[in-house]
Amino acid sequence: MKSSASFFLKVTIYFFPSRWYIIFIMSRIVLKPLRPDPLFSFTIFADIHMRGNEKYRARRMRKALLSVASSKYLDALVTAGDNTDHGEEAHYKLLEEVFAERHLPPTVLCLGNHDLWTTGEEGKDHYEKAIGLFKEYGTRITGEKIDRPYFRRDIGGYTFLCMGSEGTGVGARIGDEQIAWLDQELTSVPTDKPAFVVSHYALNKTHGLPKTFGDKEYNDMTGGFGPDSDKINAVLQKYRNVVLFSGHSHMGFTKKKSYSTFEKVGNIHSVNLPCFMFFNHNGVINSGCAMIVEIYPDEIVFRGRNYLYKIWYRRYTFHLKRNDMK
Repeated sequence: MKSSASFFLKVTIYFFPSRWYIIFIMSRIVLKPLRPDPLFSFTIFADIHMRGNEKYRARRMRKALLSVASSKYLDALVTAGDNTDHGEEAHYKLLEEVFAERHLPPTVLCLGNHDLWTTGEEGKDHYEKAIGLFKEYGTRITGEKIDRPYFRRDIGGYTFLCMGSEGTGVGARIGDEQIAWLDQELTSVPTDKPAFVVSHYALNKTHGLPKTFGDKEYNDMTGGFGPDSDKINAVLQKYRNVVLFSGHSHMGFTKKKSYSTFEKVGNIHSVNLPCFMFFNHNGVINSGCAMIVEIYPDEIVFRGRNYLYKIWYRRYTFHLKRNDMK
């Protein structure tokens, strides 16, 4: 039977090469779930780094969004910050243009440190100007009002809590008011459903931090939430249904003994996403990487995807059993 199928395949390719090529290409472009009929699914990117005068970045994002728009099963599109390279209006305009070209599922844009590096007077970072542009263009791109650095979005009965820095710099500045807001919002999420917390920054000393951040000089707070990490972690540990997404490190998909893309941190589960736009380090180095998350009655599946090469990284498929979140 196997030899017959192989013979049929060879004949098909020989006599209908163009048709077979189209079928092959479409099978790679069209996204399909790992299992039939997920309850909910979404794709999540980190570190898009759109820049207004560099068209190759727009081309890469267009390729990814074509796949997302062509999918019949993705219910949401989420970003974990650094949507732009420096938070300039020209960068946001190009981001808006690229996203507007496709009919995309409901979209959530979270804030990253690069989105706050908007140049103000005397060439210095200007937080108020940066957050103003993020709120303006984030609202326009997603169609949902954004009026502060952190906010909640509910899509299809699932909750996304976006955290955002309240100051400029490589590290995060998370105020007590935002931490209290996080605690209050997590309390309202049903315990039988996952609560997706999306932050550009991971908890300190997770996913190989601080070493995996790449700085030659570092301390225990480098690459993570920074001084506020312990307070944030204390809130998160109260809830067993939390999945924390982060980016920032530009660490490729990896599954090492000492650190991994997917880690259990106390009561919660933490996922550090690769950089989409550029090459990564400490794992799969390719650009074009993101993740697709599929929710089933018995588990949540996290699937590594390369949108530029149109391939799945099957080695980096992570399964989180729902019983492990109770």
